[in-house]
Amino acid sequence: MSFRVHAHFFSCMKWKSINLTKKLAQVQTDIFFLTKCKNLDIIPKGLRIKNPLQSTYPTEYARKLCNTFSKKLLKHLISVLYSKQKLIKEELLVLDNSIRNHQAWQEFQKEKQNIYHSQLELLKKQKNKKLSNLYNLQATNQNKINNIVNLSQQALSPAEESVLSRGLSFCPAKSPHMIQFCGDLEAFFRRLRLKEYFQHTQQQDKAEQAKTSQHNTSQPTGEQQPPSQQNTDHQLPPKKCYTKRDSTWTPPDGRNTTLDLYIDCFRHRIQTDVTRKHHRLQQNLNHAERRAIDNLRNNPDIIIKEADKGGAVVIMNKTDYIQEAHRQLSNTAFYIKLDSDPTQEYKKELNKIVKELPPHIQEQILTNTPTEPRPGTFYLLPKIHKPGNPGRPIISGIGTITVGVSGYMDSVLKPYAISAPSYVRDTTDFLRKIQSLNNLPNNTILATMDVESVCI
Repeated sequence: MSFRVHAHFFSCMKWKSINLTKKLAQVQTDIFFLTKCKNLDIIPKGLRIKNPLQSTYPTEYARKLCNTFSKKLLKHLISVLYSKQKLIKEELLVLDNSIRNHQAWQEFQKEKQNIYHSQLELLKKQKNKKLSNLYNLQATNQNKINNIVNLSQQALSPAEESVLSRGLSFCPAKSPHMIQFCGDLEAFFRRLRLKEYFQHTQQQDKAEQAKTSQHNTSQPTGEQQPPSQQNTDHQLPPKKCYTKRDSTWTPPDGRNTTLDLYIDCFRHRIQTDVTRKHHRLQQNLNHAERRAIDNLRNNPDIIIKEADKGGAVVIMNKTDYIQEAHRQLSNTAFYIKLDSDPTQEYKKELNKIVKELPPHIQEQILTNTPTEPRPGTFYLLPKIHKPGNPGRPIISGIGTITVGVSGYMDSVLKPYAISAPSYVRDTTDFLRKIQSLNNLPNNTILATMDVESVCI
C-alpha cells in the first residue's frame, strides 16, 4: 500500500514538473521575443496603444505619447516575465527535491530535459518567424514614409503623410454612381453583342483578302489586270474624312442564346452585388485622412508629383515648380516662343496629307485624331537623385493634332524597331544582353549617354 501511494505521488509530481517545465520554456521564449523587439525598436501589436485622437485630431504629440507609453509597457512586461520565470524555477526546485530520492529520478530528468529543449526550440522558431514578420512590416511602413520627399515649406501632418505614403495611384473607396455604373455595364454588353455580330464578317473579309493576295502573287509580271481588279484609291466623302460619327446601333437579342444567358446572369449578379455593397461600403480611409486629401488638393502653394526615378512622391513649392519650368522653356536652344496657337494651321496641313493616303489608312488616322485638338501639355517630374532637384520635361500629346498620325507611324515602325540589334526593351532586357556578352577585352569601358530635352 505504501509503495502504491509513493508511486502515485511520484506520478503527480512528475506531471506537475513537466507542465511547469513547459511554462518555463514559454516564459523564456516570451522574454527572448520581447527583448529582441525592444532592441529592434519594434512594438508588438498587442502592446501598441491606439491613439484615440487618430480619427479626429491626429497630432504628432499624441502619436509620440502613445508610442512612448507602448515602449514603457513593453519594458514593464519584460520585467513581469522575469519575475514569473523566477517563481517557476523556485516551484520546480521544490518539486524536484520532493521526488529526488525516487528510483526513476535519473530517467525522469532526462525525459524532462528532452521535453524542455524540444518545446524551447519549437517556441523559438515560432517567435523568430513572428519577429521577422513584424520587422518586415515595420520596414515596409518606414519605406512608405521614406518614399515621401517634401521639398516645400509646407509641414505635413501624420494624416497627410499616411495618405501620400499610399502612392498617387491609390483610390479612396466611395459609393458608385449607379446611373453611370448601369450605363457602363450596358456599354460593355453592347460591345459583346457587336463582337459576336461581326465575327463572321471579319472572318470572311480575312479569307477574301487572303485569296486576293494569293491571286495577285500568282499573276505573271507585266500582265495587265482587268479594270475590275485594278487598285483604285477611292476618296471618301469630305465629312467622313474629317470625322467619324459613333454608331449607337446594338444587335438585337436572340441571335446567340449562350451570349444572352451570360449577359442576363452577369447583369443580375453584378447589380445585386453592387446594390448590397452600396449600403455597407468598407472605407479604406478614416475621417482625418479624407480631410488630408482635401487639404492637399486645395492647397494653392504646393505641387505634388511623382519622382522621375524611384516612384517617390515629391511635394514642391508651386513657385519653385513654375520657376524651374520657366528656366527650361526660356532656353531658346530647345524652345521657341510662338505668338499664337498653330493647331488649326497644322490641322489643315494634316488633312491635305491624309487625303493622299489610301482610304483604310485615312480612316485609321482620322478615327484617332480629335475633332477639336488642343496644344500639348508641358509638365515636369522632379529628379530628386540629382543636385538641385531639376525637372524632367514631358509634353503630353493626349488630345493633340498628332495623336492619330503618331499612332499610325508607331504601328508601322514598331516591327522594324524591335528587330534592330540595338533595340533595348527595358532595364531587364538590357541586363540580360549585358550578361550574354562574352570574351570582352580587359580594357572594355561601359559608357552611357544622357540626352537633354529628349521630348522635343
